[in-house]
Amino acid sequence: MRAKEKENHEKYVDLIALAKKYPNKTSKVPAFARLIQKLETDLAPALAMDIQAQQSTKGLTQEKNQIYSVVKTGVDRLCRLIIGYATDADNVVLLSDLNTLKTKFGKAKQADFASVCTDIITEVRKLSEHWADYGITEKGVSDVEKKLLVFKEKAPKNKEMKQVTKKAVKKRGEFFEKSSDTNKQILNISTAFMGQDDEFYEDILAAMKIGKRGPVMPQIKLIIKTGETQKPVEDQKARISGTDIVEKTNKKGEIRFKLNKKGTVDIEIPLPNGEVKIQKDVEVKRGKTTTVIVLI
Repeated sequence: MRAKEKENHEKYVDLIALAKKYPNKTSKVPAFARLIQKLETDLAPALAMDIQAQQSTKGLTQEKNQIYSVVKTGVDRLCRLIIGYATDADNVVLLSDLNTLKTKFGKAKQADFASVCTDIITEVRKLSEHWADYGITEKGVSDVEKKLLVFKEKAPKNKEMKQVTKKAVKKRGEFFEKSSDTNKQILNISTAFMGQDDEFYEDILAAMKIGKRGPVMPQIKLIIKTGETQKPVEDQKARISGTDIVEKTNKKGEIRFKLNKKGTVDIEIPLPNGEVKIQKDVEVKRGKTTTVIVLI
């Protein structure tokens, strides 16, 4: 459900962005423009909560990473110094234990980091009588311990992140429920763009991810022009061969044939002298508009 809600959320963000990009086109169908406004209002709380979740997660993660870096540097220094002591003292057992801890320390993920650091500091504490010879001070060790404690205390704040994320998911779910009727209305009303602006209609379907649910109606865009002047021919009839589909060109010399299957078709264009010009093997692709220019 969450994946569907997220996809639904992103789909409408794209649709609103499309409507804002082409306000002149959107305004041609007032009912569609009103639905987009309603959609934007309904979506606003979910968007706001998403942004809050992102900012919260980013802020807490950055803070924790900074402390992690400071602790890592301090513990690494202590570990190297105490390894120096073990080497000089020729303490093979201690040296082996410390090298094992240092390897763990180097590979530790943040989840295991605190426990490995604690083990290293414990070993350092055991050898406090030798600190002075190796440049280790009580203040230096205490500072690292304090930072490590702060690092540990930041861990519960991960719950804070989860709570904000949970709220964002809840808001997205509420919008998902609220938008189901709006979705149907948009799909119904957006058909008003068919014929007057087919490309924008296809953009709407693409924004709403309709392509994933089923094919967009294949179309042929036929443009008829005069052979001599290349001017559009208005009121020129054309027919898909073997069918009753007959259309007339508009002022731009254009016809849109909306078909229900892919493949190839022939287009018949009756000429004033009684002859019929045939445009053969026009390819019809699923979900695509094929543009054909014919000179007569």
